[in-house]
Amino acid sequence: MSNPFVSLQYMDPDNTSILARRGDGSARYIQPGEDWWDMAMGGALGDIAPYDPPPEPTASTRVTRFQIRAALHHEALLDAATTAAQNIGGVALIAWEDAATYTRRSPAIAEIADAIGMTESELDDLFAAAKEIEA
Repeated sequence: MSNPFVSLQYMDPDNTSILARRGDGSARYIQPGEDWWDMAMGGALGDIAPYDPPPEPTASTRVTRFQIRAALHHEALLDAATTAAQNIGGVALIAWEDAATYTRRSPAIAEIADAIGMTESELDDLFAAAKEIEA
């Protein structure tokens, strides 16, 4: 397998999950037990950036499932996000379908946002807008 990734970063303090970004802006998780994991651990995929802990939570970093979906709907991105989660599969899909709340620094949210082409700033704005939505 050739290396399709331009950057790797540990996504948890125990270094048991890696976010691998591709040159086209998309990303995927790499977890123990996958061939990609073995390649990453052997150095074949390049250096792995250390875990970067999220900032202390603020009111706008955690929103409900309804709030994030309503905000995405308002931006005409709900269908794209749902399709991205389905295409990514794995933990990202489980989180998308089953989580009661979403945090801004969630690896699943990061992967879905990357897949639909959202920038970090746009994702911040989406969470801020979602926080204001009430059912």
